[in-house]
Amino acid sequence: MNKHELEAFKAFWEPQVELIHVQMYQDFVAPAMRTGQDASLPERCAQPMVRMAVRVDGSVQPCCSFFGYERYVVGNVLTQSVQDIWDSEECRRLRTQMREGRLADNPICRECAMTWDCGEGEVS
Repeated sequence: MNKHELEAFKAFWEPQVELIHVQMYQDFVAPAMRTGQDASLPERCAQPMVRMAVRVDGSVQPCCSFFGYERYVVGNVLTQSVQDIWDSEECRRLRTQMREGRLADNPICRECAMTWDCGEGEVS
């Protein structure tokens, strides 16, 4: 989304959601070039417990830091309700992985450049 589109975006979503958070684009590709299980990875991430990210095309990801987002889409708000996406089998599976301390089992999470910030919120 471009800056000039922000007000229209907010006007569309405000009647439908409780919170809108827009963040600036960050290029995480360079620091995210991990492969395999990295000993420095945290065991869990709270992000899937507290948020989902909705892209401008309606696609939904389990958190806002998915740099390869087309690889991990859990739904689309243009065709599904936010509640149905949140309660989906894939989102529940991911939250279970995090509660059980198995972040590295998810190849997308294992590559995430934001693992230094995974501790935000409670993992329960």
